[in-house]
Amino acid sequence: MIGIGGLRLLRDASWISVALSTPEIVRGLVFLALVPLLGPEAYGLMGLAAVVVAIATLILRDGWVTALAGRHELSEALLSSCFWALALLSAALLAPVLAGGWLLGRAFSEPVLPLIVAALAPALVAEALAIPARVWLLRSGRARSVALASGFAALVAGLAALSAALAGWWVWSLVLFNLLLAFATSVMLWLQSRWRPRRHFVWAQLRPLLAFAVKVSAGNGVLVLEQVALRSLVAAMFGTVGLGALMLARRIVELVAGATSAALGRASLIGLARDPVGSSGRRTTLLQAMGLGLVVAAPLALALALAGGPAVSWLAGPDWQQSVPLVRTSALVVLALPVNAVLAQWHYSHDRAGLELGLRLLGTGLLLAFLSLVFVAGLNGVVLAMAARAWILAGCRLYLVFWRGGALADLRGRRFRPACRPRI
Repeated sequence: MIGIGGLRLLRDASWISVALSTPEIVRGLVFLALVPLLGPEAYGLMGLAAVVVAIATLILRDGWVTALAGRHELSEALLSSCFWALALLSAALLAPVLAGGWLLGRAFSEPVLPLIVAALAPALVAEALAIPARVWLLRSGRARSVALASGFAALVAGLAALSAALAGWWVWSLVLFNLLLAFATSVMLWLQSRWRPRRHFVWAQLRPLLAFAVKVSAGNGVLVLEQVALRSLVAAMFGTVGLGALMLARRIVELVAGATSAALGRASLIGLARDPVGSSGRRTTLLQAMGLGLVVAAPLALALALAGGPAVSWLAGPDWQQSVPLVRTSALVVLALPVNAVLAQWHYSHDRAGLELGLRLLGTGLLLAFLSLVFVAGLNGVVLAMAARAWILAGCRLYLVFWRGGALADLRGRRFRPACRPRI
């Protein structure tokens, strides 16, 4: 029977899932609606350009959101200090992003790539400046407001992208979608939030938070750099058409399970922050979050394995037949997503961001080792490598949390050994 904590976790996870999944659902619908108009090459180009922007976005967004959401108390001085720090960081990252676009264009002999990256760059600043408002809403129990803001912004961006594609804008319709999504979401979050930055910049409070955010961002940066190498390899071996097919399969995974798993992880982090380190409440939150994740992921994975391939053939058309086996195999990845997401947040809530960074590095090494499957299974070998990496990491996290970390020591008849107390 689910208690009050479980109901609160379910409520938070549901609204955060709406906030994260709505843009992905709209993005997926736009993706499917535009595939007959744009073709795989446009999505291959967008996939390469988005990697450069994603590196900066993860540095600015995920590390800071995780650090702030996991903090026991939020003060006005801390939020204001984060706002001004993020404004400076986002401005400083614009030059490296533009340089990355130029390098991509030279490497793949695609002169349009630097222009795409330059057009996407302003979205970085918009997303960074909305981070404190987003966290303030989540920690104030207003995940519903974040969900509504994300939904409205995604709807506006999706309609604009469809109109641009019908007008013949080709890949620029996808660029327009990403720009409008970032700016509209940021504006809506500011309108929903009562918090406004003040003229505070307290380095003493910001320094430990920054150290934690750097570790989280480094772990996310490893994943993005991994995607840079992976997409470059796929583009080199299978062309931009093959990369476009892989991007469709990954988009479907994000559509059906990725945002939900990320939302459950974020909600579990907020739930864990409510209880002191070493308490039974934290262990209960962890178990409830994992149970909810598996309940959601199992039917989604089954549906993807049975109906994912035919659905792609029917919706996308014959040009996307390469994606059919990739979508079916992606069911293996879907099952592992919630387990990894929740257990990673347990580490973050106990100031083990360095451990998660190590696991991300291990995951990259595993993926590179398993990529030899492409010589046996072709492009589908990439998805098989991702699935193998995901399940091995899930096993490592289960061992570290439950056996080495003692998260269930009381159920095994031993005294619970609390993890180190967070410094943030």
